Amino acid sequence: ILHTARTARCFASPEAVALHLYCGALDLLQLVGTLFLGADDPRPYRLTGARSMVELKLQDANASLINELKGRQTFQAALAQTLRVTKAMIQREAITRYGSSRLGYLLAFVEPTLYFLAFIFLRSFIRDTVPFGESAVLFLISGFITVRVFVMVSRRIMFSITANRALMVFPSVTPLSAMTARAAIEIFTMSTIIFVFYAFITIGIESTRINDFVEITFAALALFGLSIGVGFLNAIIVSLFPSYRMIYSILSLPLLIASGVFYVPALLPVQLVEIIVWNPVLHCVEWFRAAIYLDYVATLDKSYPIQFGLICGGIGIIFSRVFRVRILD
Repeated sequence: ILHTARTARCFASPEAVALHLYCGALDLLQLVGTLFLGADDPRPYRLTGARSMVELKLQDANASLINELKGRQTFQAALAQTLRVTKAMIQREAITRYGSSRLGYLLAFVEPTLYFLAFIFLRSFIRDTVPFGESAVLFLISGFITVRVFVMVSRRIMFSITANRALMVFPSVTPLSAMTARAAIEIFTMSTIIFVFYAFITIGIESTRINDFVEITFAALALFGLSIGVGFLNAIIVSLFPSYRMIYSILSLPLLIASGVFYVPALLPVQLVEIIVWNPVLHCVEWFRAAIYLDYVATLDKSYPIQFGLICGGIGIIFSRVFRVRILD
C-alpha cells in the first residue's frame, strides 16, 4: 500500500497506479498460496509468471511517462537557452550599434531629424497649401516618420544574419535569434523616436491636439509588425542572394511617393487609388492620420498590414529552418 501511494505521488499515470495495485494483489495471492499449499507446490509460481508480465507492462508505462517528463524538461531547457542567447545577442547588438556611452544612443535621432528638417526646409520654399488640417508639419511628420521607421527597421534586420554569421558556428546561435535581437533593438529605438517626435510637434512647435493616442499605439504596433515581418524575409533572401540588397534599396525609393506622405490618397483618382492600396505602408500612414485627425477620410484597411507582416515573417522563419545550412555556408 505504501509503495502504491508513493507511486501515485511520483507518477501521475492512472495506468501505472493500476498496474502497481495489480502486482500487489498477485503478491498477496502468492503469499497465501505459499502458506497453505507449501513452498514446494508449483501452482504459486504461475502467479509469479503473471506478475512478471505485468511488471514488464508496468516498466513500459513508467518508461513512457519518464520519457515524456524528460521531453518536457528538454523543451524548458531549450526555451531557457534560447532566451539566454537572445538576451546576449541583444546586448551585443546594443554595444555594437551605440557603443558603451549614452551619446551613441542619441545619435539614432540624427538621421530622421536631418531628413525631416530637410523636408521642412524645402516645404518652406514651395509655400503650398496644407493637404489636410492646419499644421503642415504634423501632416508631413505623420507620413514621413512612418515610412522612415519601416525602411530603417526592415533594412537593418535584413543584415542581421550576415553581420552575425561568424557567431552561428555555435549551435545555440540561430538565424532566428540574430533576427530577433536586431528587431528588439530597432523597435525600442524607433518607438522612442516616434514618441519624441510626436511629443515635440504637439507640445514644442505648434498647439496641435492629437485625437486618439490609443489608436496611434495600435498603428505603431501594426507598423512594427509589418517592418519586422518584411525584415525577417529580407534577411533570409539576402543570406541566399546577396545582390538582393541593391534591389530592395531601389524598391524603397518610391515609398515616400507611393505611401501618401505629401497628399491625401482619398483625393486621388479611383484608378490610381486601386494601385497604391496594395502598398502596406500606405495603410500604416493612413492609420496614423486617422488617429491624429478627427475628420480625416482614410483609405485604410487595418488588417492588411498586419496580415502582410505575419505572412512575410512566417515565410522568413520557415525559410530560416529550411535553408539553415545554405545560410551558414
